[in-house]
Amino acid sequence: MYIGTIHSYCQHLLGEMNAKYRQYEVLDENRLKLFLLSRFQELDLKSLQDARGAKMFATISEIANAWKIANDEMLDFDEIEREDFLLGHCLKSISLRLESDQYIDFSLMIRKTVEALESDNSEINSALSETKHLMVDEYQDVNISQERLINGLYKRMESVFVVGDDDQAIYGWRGADVRNIVEFDQRHRNCSVHTLSTNFRSTETIVSASDRFIQLELSTARINKSPQAHSNGNIQQFGNFWFNTRIEEANWISTRINDLIGIKYVEGNGEERGLTYSDIAILMRSVQGRSQYHRDFTNALQNAGIPYLIESEGSVFERLYARTLRDAMELLRFPGISRTEATTFFFKIIYYQCFPMQT
Repeated sequence: MYIGTIHSYCQHLLGEMNAKYRQYEVLDENRLKLFLLSRFQELDLKSLQDARGAKMFATISEIANAWKIANDEMLDFDEIEREDFLLGHCLKSISLRLESDQYIDFSLMIRKTVEALESDNSEINSALSETKHLMVDEYQDVNISQERLINGLYKRMESVFVVGDDDQAIYGWRGADVRNIVEFDQRHRNCSVHTLSTNFRSTETIVSASDRFIQLELSTARINKSPQAHSNGNIQQFGNFWFNTRIEEANWISTRINDLIGIKYVEGNGEERGLTYSDIAILMRSVQGRSQYHRDFTNALQNAGIPYLIESEGSVFERLYARTLRDAMELLRFPGISRTEATTFFFKIIYYQCFPMQT
């Protein structure tokens, strides 16, 4: 049994097909851009930059996106070259250079595996000879190349089992096609459909409201379903509120939290207890890269005497220990500093990182 992501499985199959792929270094999005930067002239990206009248880093970002899209949609580089010579030429140059330098990115892993499957490559057939069943999770989010991969694998297996929810399809912006799951039973006439209709996460109020909203928004474009909540919950307030400022919203939330503390709550096993601060969470769209975004909320919580913990603070370099280490390393910029000055400086860093409201 192999369990892993689509990308890791493709990497595994490529290694089974040809041992050389086990030596290839994998490039994530940032490393791919560094690869392009380090070979900017050799890949003739300068010509593309000049033709577009763009800056170097903008050109690198756009060619990296074009490379990924071309692979995700299984576009032919020769056809691209006929439509846009410079773009197609650069993409072909990238493909050749990645191969010669033994690099591979996530989009290329899938493309190469699909090409091997669709060309009926004997090596990949051998690698899949003992594989009988395929299960795909989050199927609503697969893109063109991934769907062709799944079809190619299924032709060599006894069964395919896909799991997903068309209402949770959120990656259309990167090529995912929700029709893959909506029309699955039309493409596979002998399949059976099993619906998991019980929602164990949310109360009846949330489940019914969200279901009605999705039905109004998507209507005939979605699979029919009638979700039911496992528990109705004994504490409910469902509403859509408008605030003129984020500060007003934050103050309302902190007041509401304090109003809820101590209210009787019934556990799933029937045990009763009072609500505590640790039962409550404020869900925010994102705080990554926006260190001030949550400041109005943390200020309101602090003013209301509510203890809080921020679970996600953006990139690893913005977290407390990383900022502390980074700032402490600034001492190296000033050689010869005394021990007293260094100690004072270091403890100021710790204090301001732990108590940012005091800065």
